[in-house]
Amino acid sequence: MKTIAFFGIYDPEYSRNQVLAQGFRENGWSVVDVRVNPRIHRGIFKYIELVKERFKTKNTGSKPDVILVAFPGHTMVWFARIIWPGYRVYFDAFLSRYDSNVNDRKSYKAYSLRGCADWLIDWSSCMLAHRVLLDTQEHITYFSKTFFIPEKKMIRVPIGANTAIFYPHELQRSSKKFIIHFHGMFIPLQGIKYILEAAELLSTSPDIIFHIIGSGQDFGAISESVQERKISNVRLLGKKEPIQVAQHIAESDVCLGIFGDTDKASRVVPNKVYECMAMKKAVITADTPAVKEFFTNEKHMILCERSSGRGIAEAILKLKNNQEQRKELAENSYAYFIEHMSPRVIVYNLIKSLYI
Repeated sequence: MKTIAFFGIYDPEYSRNQVLAQGFRENGWSVVDVRVNPRIHRGIFKYIELVKERFKTKNTGSKPDVILVAFPGHTMVWFARIIWPGYRVYFDAFLSRYDSNVNDRKSYKAYSLRGCADWLIDWSSCMLAHRVLLDTQEHITYFSKTFFIPEKKMIRVPIGANTAIFYPHELQRSSKKFIIHFHGMFIPLQGIKYILEAAELLSTSPDIIFHIIGSGQDFGAISESVQERKISNVRLLGKKEPIQVAQHIAESDVCLGIFGDTDKASRVVPNKVYECMAMKKAVITADTPAVKEFFTNEKHMILCERSSGRGIAEAILKLKNNQEQRKELAENSYAYFIEHMSPRVIVYNLIKSLYI
């Protein structure tokens, strides 16, 4: 049995890390966590604790074959190379700090001190890793152009979904409403403001209701907007645990992906799309290059115009009025997920790509 060490300051409960760990185990690998909680061990102390954790694996005899710096690990790759000499160190970049903070969330300017620091962290972590994992070809192209990383160094590894939580649920519906489900972070990438526009346009249909789960940067503004505009068919349900999210997906009729107008939105396929596919639900998401790397419009899901509340509303009505198409999309997307996007398949393909 081969062993992989997940290394760094990552959260083992984060979806991306759960999926990869699950996938390695399902392919017959042992997974060892070599991590510290950065909220408990801050500054230099986290590095001291990581050294202790690293040598625990040596003392317990659980010597890894390879090292994976798990997300978020941009500030950990250099340290992994130092304390794991002679090992292949792979880096699950997953996203760009620079892109997220400068272009997507607009937390600071590109040429600000923090913007330049993020660029250097992205560049150095990818240069130091032996191979870099990213979720889409669009993301790989972005990293190559922005940080001058050779494309051959990067591997496309779709996000997938944790099938221990997200799987088809059989349940008795408690509501007669036509439920539109969304879960995610309240950041520009998600395009929640366009979901609100769709809800307003559909407010004359009394049986349609929107359940929106999550929190984040724009939650206050979105909540205010719902109240001020008196959008009565929207329920903001706050943050939920993954098991609760799965329950809400199970109770829904249609699930929504992302609709933001940022450049990053065109480069990613979010975990919510895979999670809803894994639960055999019809999905509507924005028509982007990243989505079309994997999925076909009206075969696996409905792709609508980006940044368009009207486009979302029209797609919802289309599926509401055609139960047969809704069922067919759900069946097709689920079958595609199981065949191509389950943790076992994703990691099997990764192992082949890495020749390990």
